[in-house]
Amino acid sequence: MTEKAVELSRDSLEIINKFSLFPMILYNDWEILFSNEKFNKILSFEQFYKLKEKIKFDIDKIEKHNQEFCITDNEKNNRWYELIYQFVVYNGKFCILAYLVDITVKKETENRIKKLSDLRALMLEVTQKVSQQNDLDKIYQFILNNSLKAIDNACFGSILIKEDEFLKVVSYVGFEKCILDLRIPLKEAFLYKQTNGQMDEIININDLEKFGGSVLINNFLEKEAYIKSTLSAPIYINNVFFGMINIDSIKVNAFSEEDVSSMEFLKPNIEMALTNHFLYKEKVHLAWYDTLTQIYNRGYFEEHFPLILERARRYHEMFCFVVFDINKLKEINDIYGHLAGDQVIKQVAGVLEQNTRKSDLFARFGGDEFVGIYLHSNKSLLSEKLESIIKEMKKNPIELESQQITCTFSFGIAVFPEDGETMEHLFKEADYRMYFYKRQQIN
Repeated sequence: MTEKAVELSRDSLEIINKFSLFPMILYNDWEILFSNEKFNKILSFEQFYKLKEKIKFDIDKIEKHNQEFCITDNEKNNRWYELIYQFVVYNGKFCILAYLVDITVKKETENRIKKLSDLRALMLEVTQKVSQQNDLDKIYQFILNNSLKAIDNACFGSILIKEDEFLKVVSYVGFEKCILDLRIPLKEAFLYKQTNGQMDEIININDLEKFGGSVLINNFLEKEAYIKSTLSAPIYINNVFFGMINIDSIKVNAFSEEDVSSMEFLKPNIEMALTNHFLYKEKVHLAWYDTLTQIYNRGYFEEHFPLILERARRYHEMFCFVVFDINKLKEINDIYGHLAGDQVIKQVAGVLEQNTRKSDLFARFGGDEFVGIYLHSNKSLLSEKLESIIKEMKKNPIELESQQITCTFSFGIAVFPEDGETMEHLFKEADYRMYFYKRQQIN
């Protein structure tokens, strides 16, 4: 020892015990020499001997005078204690005099702070992921993965989205892939049953046998397992029920009140992340799509055309640049009104979009004018296809105010790089050819 141990007599021990507010014990390597009533209420001698084997004392480091440990009390609650000790000489023998200090509240507070910090970190990851990811399925999966990390004893999980009066699984962990094919009646969901159809609170079912039977599943290891506990939270977007997130376990009584509190923290963060994603998608849609026709607008076209042009230049590819213009739209507006004219615009736009490949680009440029990029297309064949579309449209007029109105369009085609190598040049050439085509149709 680096310091001389304090000598302790029987009388001094009794005085210390009389004024001590803490559980106290005096012992050596062979036996317990003394323990007060407060100590005996916390630990039996048998419990202490088991604990003593786990606690290591270094007599050469007298400054290290405390150890922390956790025990389960008679009510099955975990209690944390700090064992504060000092080395003494009692009746000529080297001994340890130790006190117990209940630090349960301190530990629980530390754990709650750490838990909250971990939850915040997990939800920050979700927020960042949502802002960087456009794929909604991947967003659902990331949300579920991080939620499972936050809940102790979680074995499986799923996110379900409401479709009409059914719930559809959109992400899962631990289940077989076939779970994606399930359509669960909304009224059969545990959340619906437990809340009498309100679905306005988090539910914690700790024993599904008592609720109506545990759920047999086939997990990803192709083994059967029974879900015996479930934690289910509703997801609301703009105050409307959107779906739910389920955290499941194969253990009975798997989830504690602390887990419910964790879910209460996760739930609004999940809802906010999804709301922000949908708001962003809506803004993108408004920025890139034409409100009337729901096809790409001029802004989207002008932003993405340089990418198409760069690729064509790099790989020496050709494409057709087409300008479309609706025939006789002014006359229709004058005779039937602008609402009728809008229907004609939507009709022509819909027909042309249906005949545009996903690899191509078709957009409303403004008013009654549209533009299209058709990759690796032959000018003559494309022209023949557009002519056949016009013939079909003439055969199938639309009905407006009990009147049959024929919707057709004129078009002009310019070829990259033959007719131009910039958007300005290609548009000018295609526009000129479109008006030439229109004059021919009139004549």
